[in-house]
Amino acid sequence: MYGKIMVCIDDSDARYRVLDEAICLAAADRAQLHIVHVIDLPYLLVTVSFYDPVTLTASLRAKGAKLLEEAQQRASSASMPCTTQLAETEQLTETIAARLQRCAEDCGAALVVLGAHGHRSLDAVLPGSVVNRLGRIATHPILLVPARTQRPSAGTLA
Repeated sequence: MYGKIMVCIDDSDARYRVLDEAICLAAADRAQLHIVHVIDLPYLLVTVSFYDPVTLTASLRAKGAKLLEEAQQRASSASMPCTTQLAETEQLTETIAARLQRCAEDCGAALVVLGAHGHRSLDAVLPGSVVNRLGRIATHPILLVPARTQRPSAGTLA
């Protein structure tokens, strides 16, 4: 059904569930798997002014490369070959969602898999999160994988 599945990972623990779901889908469909991590570099360089931008950029790229390497090893352990991509937003006005959409177009993804977890505290309470934005601009199906492994008990907020 899907020839290529793009999976988006971040540094949250939810990335394991997202990746495992994408691996299962890719294996079932005999699809190619493309793993992407996006760094919102222009935003960070403007909002985090008390860090050296060269050091911050190098650190974020190294962390992203490590996340992708771990994801590739996880896919390989499941006998799922994959490609990886460390992407960066290119302008202050480009959102992570817009960059993910470009990545999906560039790699020819038929499906995008990402986590719905509100990783950024502000994104969890305000409209305009990565999931919401990507849902508005995507030209391909999106599968959202919840971060929770269990449903909340009665009487608690999700």
